[in-house]
Formats: sequence, structure tokens, C-alpha cells
Amino acid sequence: MSLSPESGHEELTPVPVQRVIARNTLWNVVGRAWDAIGALVLTPYIVWRIGLDDYGVWGLVASFAGYVTLFDLGLGSGYAKFIAEYAARGEHDRISRLLSTAVSFYAVLGVALAAVGFPLLGYAAAQFTLFMGVTTEDAATLVLLVQFSFVIFIVGNCIAPLTAVQPGLQRMDLSNAVGFAVWLIKIIATIALLESGHGLRGLMYTSGLVTGVFGVSSLVIAYRLVPRLRLSSSHISREEFRALFGYGWRAQIARLSNLLTFETDLVIIGFLYRTLGLVGVYKVGLELANKVRQVPLMFIGALLPAASELDAKEDEARLTRLYLVSTKYIGAITVPLALFSAAFGGVIMQAWMGRGLDDAAWVFRILVIGYAANILQ
Repeated sequence: MSLSPESGHEELTPVPVQRVIARNTLWNVVGRAWDAIGALVLTPYIVWRIGLDDYGVWGLVASFAGYVTLFDLGLGSGYAKFIAEYAARGEHDRISRLLSTAVSFYAVLGVALAAVGFPLLGYAAAQFTLFMGVTTEDAATLVLLVQFSFVIFIVGNCIAPLTAVQPGLQRMDLSNAVGFAVWLIKIIATIALLESGHGLRGLMYTSGLVTGVFGVSSLVIAYRLVPRLRLSSSHISREEFRALFGYGWRAQIARLSNLLTFETDLVIIGFLYRTLGLVGVYKVGLELANKVRQVPLMFIGALLPAASELDAKEDEARLTRLYLVSTKYIGAITVPLALFSAAFGGVIMQAWMGRGLDDAAWVFRILVIGYAANILQ
């Protein structure tokens, strides 16, 4: 990026790929580290305040939210890729058409999904609570949580194109700065609401607040990074929709595979054992394994925009070298980290959550090995 002296705005001019990857990786390391620290501090507090049963409910709602994301039809997977390509070719108007098309499509889709899905989700959640044998009060809370998470999904779909501007233009510094601020708000809001006795509903309110803050900040930053950005119905483009859908349906298959790998286990445990406390124990091990998994993934996240830029320039030689070198580095990070976590899983879990969660430690050990195999594929 360079600063235009005439406009005072940042122009979409590329910088060398090596510098971009190094800078983005550094910012991703800082962002992921803060994310991990926040989660590692917040999770024991949440479990202590609401108990393993309610934490199991929260985990099931999170799994449901993961499957709901399939309704975005995979379009979101291509935002950063196409923004990076258009910026590399200087096609700034296409960024406006891309974002206008995506936001408009998801606004219409959201209204349709809400009209059909909102009552059906309430009914399904109510039937599930009967199956699990929970109390009437807990059943009402679960129904509310499921419906609210659906609303957050609809709003998040409309926000997602704007949030993709930062990684698409390879400004990981901004995306991680926003992430830092949002996490800070999340921690403060969670503690305030749980200490006020709001329980699971407090976690729900926090999610809504975080989504709102994230959306507003992403909108402001998008206009700052792309001064000529225009979001309007006149910029809706069939060409951009076809490009997004053509790329997205392939990514949707990979997403379904990830959901089956990372989200289904909590649901299966809930149905098989019908014990929310056991779901909560599993969720604790899952959370820790996910944090370990994020370490190699933060390097992968810095590569996609750079790879898209090289692809747009048809620089196959450097693209191939980028792939080979990055694969070696990611393997060198993933394998030792997974082996260490599996060997000392009990010690790590005890240091994090205290005594009495040996089962969660075994969940952590098993999952961290599986996640490592997934990343190295």
C-alpha cells in the first residue's frame, strides 16, 4: 500500500510478496496469540460461573451455528481471493460490484431464511430439549439461543464481504487490531453480564454486541482502504455473483468436510449419552485443541491473499515455490507441536482448568493429533 498525496487515501498498490507474507504472518501471530490468551483466560471463568451442563449447552449451540453457515452457499470463501486479484490488476470498480452483489444477495437471502427458518428452529430446539430431558426453563433458554444464533448468522453474512477487504488487501495489521479490540470488548462484556447473573443469556448478549461492533468497524475500514468504494443496488453484478458462486461451491464441499470433522462430535455425544455435563467436558478438551490448531493455521491465513496476487499476475514459478516452502514450514511447526501437546496433555489441562478434568485431557490429546493430520493433508 502507498499513500496518495493528492487524496490522502491509501492506494491499492502492491508491495513485494516476501514483505507482505512476513508482515502478515507477524500480525497473525500477534492476533492469534491474543485470541488464544483471551480464550484461555475466559473459558475457565465461564465454566466456573455457569457450570459444565450449561457450557455443554453453549457448545451444542456453537455446533448448530457451524452447520447454519452452510446456508451462505460458499460465497464467503471467495471474497478475499477476488479482492486481492482485483486490487493487483487495478480493477477497483470491480471491488465495489463484488461487495454490493454479496451484501445485497445476503440481505435478501437473510429475510427469506428468517421467514422460513425462525419458527422451524424454535420447534426443533424445543424437541431436542425434550429428548435431552432438560427443565422447562433450560428448554426456553436453548430455544432462544438457537434463534438468536440464527439472527447473528444472517447479520454476519451481510458483514462478511466488508470484513474481507482487510485480508483481501493484505492488511492483516488492521484485521488483527480489530480482532484485539473486539476480544477486549468480549471479555469485559462477558464478565459484566455473568457477574450480573445473566448466565447463558449473557453469553448470547455478548455475541450480539461483538457482532455489531465488528460490523461497524469493518464498514468504516472498508471505506478507508477503498476510497472509491460504492455500495448500492446499481452495482449489483451477475458476473460477480457467478464468479463467487463458481469458486464458492467447491469451497462449500471442503467446509462440509470441516464441519463433519470439527462440529459433529459434540452433537453425537449429546444424542448418545443425553448428558449435558459430558458434552461440557468434551467442549473443554475441544476448546484447548482448537487453540493449538490455530498456531499453524495463522501462517496459512497469511498465504492466501499473497497466492491470489501471484495467481492474478500469472507468476506460476513463484506461486509453486510459495506452495512448496510454506508446506515445509507448516509441517515443521505442526508435527512437534502436536506431539508435545499429546505427551503433556494432562499437565496442560490441569494447569489450565485445574484438577478433575482427566477426561477432557484425553479429548484434547486425541483431537490435537487428528487436527495435525488434517492440517498436513
